[in-house]
Amino acid sequence: MKKFAKSILIMIILAVVGVVAGYVINCLTTGYSQILPIEIDRIFGTTTFIAIGLLELLYIIFILNKWSNSSSSNSSSSTSSRKGKTASGEEKEAYFSARLVTPQELKTNKDYHFCYFTDLKNHKFDGIPLRAERVGNHTEINMQKPIHTLVIGTTGSGKTTMLVDPTIQMLAQCGSKPSMVMSDPKGELYAHNGQYLRNLGYDVQCINLREPNQSSRVNPI
Repeated sequence: MKKFAKSILIMIILAVVGVVAGYVINCLTTGYSQILPIEIDRIFGTTTFIAIGLLELLYIIFILNKWSNSSSSNSSSSTSSRKGKTASGEEKEAYFSARLVTPQELKTNKDYHFCYFTDLKNHKFDGIPLRAERVGNHTEINMQKPIHTLVIGTTGSGKTTMLVDPTIQMLAQCGSKPSMVMSDPKGELYAHNGQYLRNLGYDVQCINLREPNQSSRVNPI
């Protein structure tokens, strides 16, 4: 009701502005040099009604455009929770809209497997880390089921430091103790995480074709 009253008030104000603008334009176009004193005959002319009509029309177009944008926004928010089916036929909520996940969903949505870093050893789940954020005295972790992941970045952009190393450290802390096979041409991953993994009970083997003396090897003789 308040919005309707506000719209009526705006339309009245626009009508008054249209009357004033029409009167001024009418005076200028007819060669009447003195705007004051006001002549009633010049107020209610064709020019005045055109000015009022144009202002009201522009306002109506503005209102309709605003209403249309509001409707499309509500529609997009409703589609963000549409259901989809997996290959096995399981019905799940499909996140294929542009809506960002909320902090609450990160903690409650089972697809994002929330836990604290210190509690990883108590969780049998492992997968692709989606998030590792320091919040207060805890590091909050979110993981998703194992999926193919492509990371693209130029040299020195932080692929190893920001993603690969933390992923190794998080997976190593998981209670499921997943096996890991890493392609490490530079030897950085082995240097950063080899001893760390051994300390957690992993059997770490390194195949180094460039320097066989530093490689894990078998002597059949």
